[in-house]
Amino acid sequence: MKKILKEYQFYDSFNELAIDILALAKEILPEGFLFLSAFTDKEQHILKVAENKEEIHINEGSIIPLQSAVCTRINFTEGKALVYEDISKEESLGDIKNTYQSTNVNAYLGVPVILRNGEVFGTICAVQQSATTFNSNSIKLIEKLGKMFSYYLELESMAYRDHLTGCYNRYFLERFFNQYTKKRGNHFLYGFRWF
Repeated sequence: MKKILKEYQFYDSFNELAIDILALAKEILPEGFLFLSAFTDKEQHILKVAENKEEIHINEGSIIPLQSAVCTRINFTEGKALVYEDISKEESLGDIKNTYQSTNVNAYLGVPVILRNGEVFGTICAVQQSATTFNSNSIKLIEKLGKMFSYYLELESMAYRDHLTGCYNRYFLERFFNQYTKKRGNHFLYGFRWF
């Protein structure tokens, strides 16, 4: 997962598509505070946050330790959404409940974003200040958005990596070599290392 988290920033349309995915999710759940996150082995990174009017204290660029993230309770094997309609009544959440209530979150919907090879990218989440009943049709539509987003991630990765070895391909090198040499200077040429 760490590889994709570092790599996504190079994808042509990542920011635009992330904004569009969240805008579509906002059409489905107009009252929700929506965000897109990615996971590493130990952290959840908040990549994009939709424009919202809710007083939720989750910011783009935030990093949450996985042990404090409710998203880790999603059943990624089955790829199904996780729903807490009233976090204040969820005794099973323990300390996580206090963390989410301190950010002004009392309802949670988390939809997994899973790549075709089974690797977990992260989640599309909708949270609200007050207890909420999430419509099952809305949940299914957000799940479809999660699948669409995972297809996009896979296509972008295929464009930059050799299918057999997983190494960066010529297209990636041609496209980003100049960018890296400007950022890191000439010493980069001798210590050829991407991440």
